[in-house]
Amino acid sequence: MNSNFGSVDYLLQNNPLKSRAKSTFDLYETKNLALQDRCIDLTTSSALNVLDGTCGLRDILFSCSESRNSMVSDVDPQLILKVFFREPVCIKSITLRANSKPENVDASPPKTVQIYGNRGEFDFSESDTVEPDQVVELKEFGPDDKINLKGTKFTHVKSLQIFIVDNTEDTDQTFLNELVIWGNVHPNYK
Repeated sequence: MNSNFGSVDYLLQNNPLKSRAKSTFDLYETKNLALQDRCIDLTTSSALNVLDGTCGLRDILFSCSESRNSMVSDVDPQLILKVFFREPVCIKSITLRANSKPENVDASPPKTVQIYGNRGEFDFSESDTVEPDQVVELKEFGPDDKINLKGTKFTHVKSLQIFIVDNTEDTDQTFLNELVIWGNVHPNYK
């Protein structure tokens, strides 16, 4: 018998329960879902009322905190961001960063945001009739703050809709630099 197999160091380093415990922990670790392998379905995700020539949804999902790129609303301050996931996810929080105002556009950061889970084909016609799962006033948050979402409404989500209702300075356009969706793939689908 090899003496290495009986040593305490060998058993601690090669413990199969250690790797299993780590992988179980990783299931519940909160991460940026855009950076998780094939988590967001970019073929069906979209943004409504975006000014041509400005960033799209993909750009603000994969943006970095130093980026000055902006998504800007087109004809009024409202924007709808529709994010679809390949598998059900648990969403813990979101970050809406709007701290780098675009040049040559009179736009302001978002103020009131309505958040919906699993609404599929949500658009502006439904924004007045469908009750949001959560309403957030962004003036209470800093540009990099995580906005915690209500647990039960966002624990088994296939799509997330974010309706930006208005902006902080009542300008005709709203801008957004980055959207981060914090959560994890639902454990039953990992």
